[in-house]
Amino acid sequence: MANQHKTGSSLLPVILLIITIAGMLSCGTDGDKQGSWYILEDNVLTVQKDDGYYLISALAENIVKVDYSADATPGKIHAPVMDQPVDVKLKGGSKTLTLSTYRLRIEVTRSPFGVSVKDLKGRQVIRDAGGYIQDGDTTRLRLQLEDDEAIYGTGMRALPMNRRGYRFACYNTPHYGYEYGATDLNYSIPHIISSRKYILLIDNPARAVMDIGHTKHDVLEFASTLGNHVYYLITGEHYYELTESYADLTGRQPLPPLWTFGHLQSRFGYRSQAEAERIARQTRESGYPLDAMIIDLFWFSEDPQDGRMGDLRWDRNRWPDPEGMMRRWREQGIRTVTISEPFFGRTSQHFDTLSGGGLLATDTTGKTMTIPDFFFADAGLIDLFQPEARDWLWEQYQQQKALGVAGWWCDLGEPEKHPSAMMHSTGPADAVHGLYGHQWTRVFHENYLQDYVDERPFILGRAGFAGTQRFGILPWSGDVGRSWSGLRAQLPIMLGMGLSGLGYVHSDAGGFAVGERDAELYTRWMQFATFTPVFRPHGDAKVAPPEPALWPREVQAAIKPYITLRYQLLPYLYTAAWRNSQTGIPLARPLFYDWSWDRKVDSIENVYLWGPDLLVAPVLNPGETTVPVYLPSGDWIDFHTHAYYEGRQAISVPVTINDLPVFVLAGSVVPTVDPIPNTDAYRTDKLNLTYYCDQGRTSDRSSIYMDDGRTRDAYARGTYHLLEIASRQGRETTSFDLRLLGNGYQGAPAERQLHFSLIGFPRDPGSLLIDSTRTTYAWDTVTRTLTFEMPFVDQSEVILSYAEE
Repeated sequence: MANQHKTGSSLLPVILLIITIAGMLSCGTDGDKQGSWYILEDNVLTVQKDDGYYLISALAENIVKVDYSADATPGKIHAPVMDQPVDVKLKGGSKTLTLSTYRLRIEVTRSPFGVSVKDLKGRQVIRDAGGYIQDGDTTRLRLQLEDDEAIYGTGMRALPMNRRGYRFACYNTPHYGYEYGATDLNYSIPHIISSRKYILLIDNPARAVMDIGHTKHDVLEFASTLGNHVYYLITGEHYYELTESYADLTGRQPLPPLWTFGHLQSRFGYRSQAEAERIARQTRESGYPLDAMIIDLFWFSEDPQDGRMGDLRWDRNRWPDPEGMMRRWREQGIRTVTISEPFFGRTSQHFDTLSGGGLLATDTTGKTMTIPDFFFADAGLIDLFQPEARDWLWEQYQQQKALGVAGWWCDLGEPEKHPSAMMHSTGPADAVHGLYGHQWTRVFHENYLQDYVDERPFILGRAGFAGTQRFGILPWSGDVGRSWSGLRAQLPIMLGMGLSGLGYVHSDAGGFAVGERDAELYTRWMQFATFTPVFRPHGDAKVAPPEPALWPREVQAAIKPYITLRYQLLPYLYTAAWRNSQTGIPLARPLFYDWSWDRKVDSIENVYLWGPDLLVAPVLNPGETTVPVYLPSGDWIDFHTHAYYEGRQAISVPVTINDLPVFVLAGSVVPTVDPIPNTDAYRTDKLNLTYYCDQGRTSDRSSIYMDDGRTRDAYARGTYHLLEIASRQGRETTSFDLRLLGNGYQGAPAERQLHFSLIGFPRDPGSLLIDSTRTTYAWDTVTRTLTFEMPFVDQSEVILSYAEE
């Protein structure tokens, strides 16, 4: 559309560029760098195709960038943070080209045109099926799929994790009350990860369709009429390498504040200060840890359809003293999170200012466009692609932060209503749709870096693009239905999004909407949510309260131990979060991620790995008395009963309403703390270290990451402690080498007291040496548990010796 307004003179630079490139490509040869149909310049290979040009480069030894355009103009960069090509070697010819790094070979054939990538062993990683093809006003990218290839990723889909055989929209789409089987949801990413160990990222946020072997079994097709025609290919030996390279390409999730991992209580919605304070008090008096109260839209609006959306100020009639409320909560260790939306009702206080300043999205004539069929009344949409609009919005957030707001909830950020005729400063709605939530999260990231440089922001959001994780988004899975099917949908959503780089996906625990009050469903959902990145009960309170303290005692009895356990596991969970910030490895991941060679795990979705050592099997169906669990290779110990199981077998685990099956990989050290009321009380001066003995007598390594829970980039600044534990179990000894790394942090103890419990220990050792000093211990013959305590400063060696039976 923008080209229709260009004058003939404005097209002259483009014409000259095309003529120049055509001349370059038709000139004589220059060794391997130039031929009749290609040129290599600054490590970018430009290749002429009938209907356009390919620009091919390597951004790392295992990352390829392929950029297609009609005039050899480089495409835009949206998701990646890497943009500089590395050195490559080119072997040219009249029919084929080979561009090489030490990790891979990119082969280009002239006729028929094709691009393929092989590793240095000659294994075919990927090849196109005609590459980019112009089909009228649609550009189609076609890539070849192998017969046995499974395709994962693609963002938020309530589908089986293997997306092979599906066709769906790449378009962030709200789906109220969805259940298992929902194809298109709030957070779509044109990203796949293949069982053949490669990642494909298509850096196009425009409305598109992805067909993964649906129309033609052996072809993946991505079709769009707008946007960028650029893709990135990552190769690797295993999923860990792929994940880390993808994080290198698109950015790593910063470690969020510690309180992110606590109990965050929410509902639709607290309608007054008196109600919110009463329920917070009831929660604490009922013995539940509590770290945040999350306030839905009623903080500024009495009714969702009153046109006040966008006011972004407290309704003092119903919230007479929000400053005092938030201050009192903060003194109890409770933070306040408030919702905001990007829509501004016509009768809201800011609409005229924003519209008059040109900060709302427009129609094609440049006039502010409002959306009359919007549930929340006639409203305009702030144009977050304008720097001035982002600055204005940040001023509103600063005002609320000054009052005491500690975290931010960004709702409807797909955007929920986004007419194709709507225009933004950077293009039409359909071209930039996928980037809207990305831009919104960026508002917080960049402004916190500037105005609150030492703080970690807390940002809930339900929409974004590839790479939004680098801005710190904590995505939730949208308005899920309150049903067993809705619960089952959460596993492929959480695990699939983790593979797409978004490691903090979680759900409205208990279910959000539509369904009836169901105590068993609520119990099972809350138990499962304990082992998800963010624990946030939320729902429409008219049907069923999301807060556990408002349920009958028998329901609370089945839930409270798990909420308590989540806090006890904070050292383990926080370490997994730190590891994600360094490597991109998701906190929750499917079994095939670690055991890809075991084909039995390919289709398992009811069991997942939580952190490096815990295997979780949620109860996902009503009335279940047993849960089928497949244990992959290794020895496994029941977290609750300490029963031992050999791996590579399917077992049936009996359950009551109080049980959620959890297993620990033998050889692991799982750190915990004693129960605490919230994360403000979290200390590491006393750590409980439970070692699950490996009957195969092996060695293992465990880590525990610790910092102040607040300071941004604490690890990069060196203000942390990392306790590394190397364990070895042999025929005559079991030993632990403990070492503390890092420069410490504010509040770090000078000495820690470590309480060791060794589960499944072979026999009474007879001797325990800590730094060569004989030390006492306790041995329980019945449970085969050995316990001892030790002071620890920075380095110690523990040796338990026993004679072979």
